Amino acid sequence: MKVSVVIACFNSAAFIEAAVRSVLTQTLSDLECIAVDDASADGTVDVLRRLADEDRRLRVLALPKNGGPSAARNAGIDEACGDFVAVLDSDDAYHPTRLEKLVALAERADADLMADNQVVVAEDDGRNLGLAFQFERQGEPVGIDLTRFLKGSIPVRGEYSLGYLKPVMRRAFLARHGLRYDLRYSVGEDFLFYVNALLRGGRFCVTNEPLYVYTKRARSLTRSGGWTLRVLAAMSREILDMPGMTLPPAGREALEERYDILRRRAQAFDLADCLRARDPRGAAALLAREPVALAALGRELLDVGRRRFQSRVMIGEGRAQ
Repeated sequence: MKVSVVIACFNSAAFIEAAVRSVLTQTLSDLECIAVDDASADGTVDVLRRLADEDRRLRVLALPKNGGPSAARNAGIDEACGDFVAVLDSDDAYHPTRLEKLVALAERADADLMADNQVVVAEDDGRNLGLAFQFERQGEPVGIDLTRFLKGSIPVRGEYSLGYLKPVMRRAFLARHGLRYDLRYSVGEDFLFYVNALLRGGRFCVTNEPLYVYTKRARSLTRSGGWTLRVLAAMSREILDMPGMTLPPAGREALEERYDILRRRAQAFDLADCLRARDPRGAAALLAREPVALAALGRELLDVGRRRFQSRVMIGEGRAQ
């Protein structure tokens, strides 16, 4: 079997059918789709089982208790039989030729991970919002080493982190290095997974062709205050402090910058939440604990009015050989 597609599902009944059908209608037919239901409370499992009755290539795993997206993806990877493993979020979709093209590119470039650009669409009306990434337009895949990946993951307003990429991955490479998603994280798990793959010598390539359809939902980081940003900052700090970790100087500098920006934005969002809630005591307590939060909020407000920064990573410099 050529490809195993893993879809982690949680309360996805409203949109999971579109995601699954985008897999089952691929021009590359030698595949399996493993849908892992993470103890949904809606009718997700019923939808999946109905679809499985129509196409035997769909396998449904129903987890007995909710473990989060990392646990669900790991369960799917453990069951995968394909030469390549691909991940699809339950509210996203594939272009019909995606797997055929990415597998061919991966084999030609001898890549362990092969990703594509993404078409971003609005959740409410499906409007095309443009491309997620500004890769160099060219016919051949482009290589991303650890430094380029970390530079491309520095939070820049209006741009997507390279951690949003959804590559097809060689299952043999994942097995050889025991690569799985970290169960401690329900946000930023892709970023950490790719860092670990690159640290283990994974050959990561991208193509500018947009074959993944990413649904931009109305929810935002601000709805969870600074919690999500603090988790992401802590993850960056953890990588920097790993025993025996040897990062290239430019990569360490990029990761330090990612950590500083995420921590600053967390402070700013938390203070903004207090001010919106008209909670002077909460704001005072936050400022007593983190005096730099006020300056952080000021910087964030200034950033909103600025033009989007030019990309910090020039992907075109790393053409795959």
